[in-house]
Amino acid sequence: MPAASVSWSSLPPDLVSCVGEILLSAGDIDSYMTFRAACRSWRAATDDPCGLSRRFRPHRWVMLDDLSRHVDSRLFLNLDTGRFLRKNVPLLNDGAYTYVGAADGLILLKVDTGYGCDICILNPFTGSTLRFPSGLASRRQCSRVAVTADATAPLVFLFLDCLGGVCYDPSNPLPRWFSAERSPVNMLINVLSFQGRAYIADAGGSVKVVGCPKGPHTNLEITTIIKHNSVTERSFLVDNVGELLLVGKLPSMPGHPRYSPFVRRMHVFRLDLERKALEPIKSIGNRAIFLGPGHCLSIDTNHLPAIEANCIYYYNVKEKDIQMYLYHLEDGSRELLTSPPLHGPSSLAQIILEYCRGRS
Repeated sequence: MPAASVSWSSLPPDLVSCVGEILLSAGDIDSYMTFRAACRSWRAATDDPCGLSRRFRPHRWVMLDDLSRHVDSRLFLNLDTGRFLRKNVPLLNDGAYTYVGAADGLILLKVDTGYGCDICILNPFTGSTLRFPSGLASRRQCSRVAVTADATAPLVFLFLDCLGGVCYDPSNPLPRWFSAERSPVNMLINVLSFQGRAYIADAGGSVKVVGCPKGPHTNLEITTIIKHNSVTERSFLVDNVGELLLVGKLPSMPGHPRYSPFVRRMHVFRLDLERKALEPIKSIGNRAIFLGPGHCLSIDTNHLPAIEANCIYYYNVKEKDIQMYLYHLEDGSRELLTSPPLHGPSSLAQIILEYCRGRS
């Protein structure tokens, strides 16, 4: 006698919910969305990823494609699993929206209203958006973006090169401008959204954190947690799978076997936020770090054999010539990578470095 067929849609709701939680805890928000789309009963048993809650953000995904509106889909890369995904993002093909930047898995878009500019936040995996009231966005060119939040409401920071900028708060009808003292050492190097807060590395080697407003009429405070010193000059912040790293470039010292006035040594530090201290580290294991003014990334090389482990990828710009380098932490050596071709395919390392430059 044939066994009775069993419908997957009849799975117990608590089991369906458990599977959904496993997918979310692994960061597979795309698989979670596909899982919910299977049937009505599975959608009813799992949480609706509406809004822009941190729980449903694709934190470890980056969009590598350029921003040409002629492209129907975009290429996403998971930094920890090495998985690539082609996905349609309709708003990026809408002529009314202009790409501003990306942070913490979210994409920031500018919307020209004719009498001002709105800022729109988009979760590319769930389609959820949040648009700030008309006229709030500055027409000034921002150089970096960060998104911080509590569990549900995101705060958006648009930074200018002078280490100032504007904050957009969904609970506040007016934007909040903030600024730091203007000086060469206060020039911004990079910004990082890390564990719900915005961290800044400046040209003087200092690390700062932007405090979230405590009320509708309070000012934002920029607090220095690591002060400038010669060891951390010209540094970049990197989220290395939940730990905050400071990566610095310094000229080699005279007497060093590989000394050259034109070659920069790389230093990596773990940033202890509780003690406000830097802990030097000699190796990043199976990870590789990519540095750029737009983004800094830490990638698991076990799933991407084309990327070398325990290395730092970065670029120098000499006049109009872009030079890409690979620095080996094990012995302090570096090698020049092939410059991006004008025609033909680029290597995966070159594509990721272009993303870090802020070109996409």
